[in-house]
Amino acid sequence: MRIFLGLMTFVVIWVSGIAYAANNDTKGTFEIVFSTFESRSSGEYSYLADSIQAMLVSRLSAKDRVRVIDRVLTQVELKQLKKGKDFSSLQVGDEAADYIVTGSLFAVVSGLNVQVSLYPLDISKEILNFSILSESNEEIIPDMEDLSNEIAERAFGYSAERVATDASGTKGFTTEHPEAAYKKGLYTGTVVGTGISGIETRAIGVKRKLSLDGEVISLAVGDVDGDGFDEVFTLAGSHLGVYRVNGRQISKIDGTDLSRKLRIHALNLADINKDGMQEIYLSATDGLSVASLIMEWSKAKGFSLLNQNIPMYLRPIYIPKQGMRLAGQYRGQEKLKLVQPGVQLLSFDGSNRPKSEGNLPIPRSVNLFDFTYADLDGDSFAELVVIDQNDHLKVYSPSNELMWVSEKNFGGSKRYLGPSQGEAVNEQDRRNFTTSEDAERELIFVPGRIFATDINGDGKNEIVVNESKMSNLGFFKRLRPYTSGTVVGLVWNEQQLIETWRTGIYRGYLVDFSFSLDSGIQAGDSTTTTGKESKGVLFVINIPSSGSFASLLPGSSDTELSVYELGFSQTKQNDE
Repeated sequence: MRIFLGLMTFVVIWVSGIAYAANNDTKGTFEIVFSTFESRSSGEYSYLADSIQAMLVSRLSAKDRVRVIDRVLTQVELKQLKKGKDFSSLQVGDEAADYIVTGSLFAVVSGLNVQVSLYPLDISKEILNFSILSESNEEIIPDMEDLSNEIAERAFGYSAERVATDASGTKGFTTEHPEAAYKKGLYTGTVVGTGISGIETRAIGVKRKLSLDGEVISLAVGDVDGDGFDEVFTLAGSHLGVYRVNGRQISKIDGTDLSRKLRIHALNLADINKDGMQEIYLSATDGLSVASLIMEWSKAKGFSLLNQNIPMYLRPIYIPKQGMRLAGQYRGQEKLKLVQPGVQLLSFDGSNRPKSEGNLPIPRSVNLFDFTYADLDGDSFAELVVIDQNDHLKVYSPSNELMWVSEKNFGGSKRYLGPSQGEAVNEQDRRNFTTSEDAERELIFVPGRIFATDINGDGKNEIVVNESKMSNLGFFKRLRPYTSGTVVGLVWNEQQLIETWRTGIYRGYLVDFSFSLDSGIQAGDSTTTTGKESKGVLFVINIPSSGSFASLLPGSSDTELSVYELGFSQTKQNDE
């Protein structure tokens, strides 16, 4: 009930902004308020954070229909605002903001990347994201002029002449490929390929679809019992279900109920012990304690428990030159610190109890569930592809230098570590958060999956991720009101990840997905391909009613499982 009342409070506050925004549109003036720009990842450019913010403030305030409120929100005030507190910061006197402007600076190998977001108080408008890359200090001032013009054009209706940027270059706006499928309103079962990098994509079509009872929170697909057929595992609350796809049918073949004390945030499959059967790795907490478990399953014997109460978050991951390994991460020593920096590479002793072999050499800001290794440029050295806590997709070089940061948000997820929010208990129970601790804690989210796969056999990994869209209530980070999602294929063009294909839109919250590739299928038309076609199988879990008022009604959290096939072919070059 507390969460419901809190949600209604947020909605009332946000809707109240519509009336003001409507009146303000009549006056033709837009009120905006800036927050202090985030500079933790700005490296050698950190001293420029205030200057860059000041440049944007001065250039936007010079527009005749834009008024910048004479106040800058601190990061502390911004955090309180995102928690639904201290809304007075959006108004000074009779002035109330139409947009909250946030910004971040990132030091990347090729220069300074400035990212700006505008959060509207009018819920009929979308969140606007902007990004620009300055390759030298001399370019920062003209680039901020370009960035301010782009903001004025898209947010406030100004018309400005800007120099077009070559998509293959790094200078200027790092806008990704146009969202053709999204803008056309294509929905589930459709796949659109952009033709970038010579990969043609086609949908073989929605093969199977099944409605599942309850709110599924995770999905994993693999041949767990070694019989040559994939099983589909779903986790809904404490129930672990097993499904099998047979022709056009999806049938449930088994299931088990886990302890209700556990709150599971990650479900993964891998054959770490090399016995020909994939184990089931469930990363979980019991109250404030980490209590992960490892299971096995076969059709003949059902479920068996290999180990439990493991005091580490667990996740299998592919390590270059090592294969599939188990990785883990400890929680912090302090009560509110649910994560201790440092991802551990694990091995097993004789009792299936994992033990640490030391930290993986990755940035300390990257958590266990945030990353994957991928050889994006085909040089036999793996880059690190990361989704951070702000849903930015990042690429690090093999030497951990930040190379690129996405403008868009990827990997949207509602799963987070630790006890459920809003379930705080009395002050004396040290196994859980108190009410005040629950309200103040920072939620550590488990991002969506990142798949690295070589679709066209050229030795370079493509990236497959989910891209989710929030209502602008998404400013309140704890709500995460997703309205739709899609699965996107991205390819590295030596400077950034660009889109090469995407599925249609899945309504509501795209909970989880799995993607696997079978490259052994021969294409029938050698005139348009190199003679070989890859076939990918995509599993998607989504909750259609999520993000709507219908989701507040009983029985509205039913989940849909969709399975369909994608065909990938390499186009011939014109000069062949």
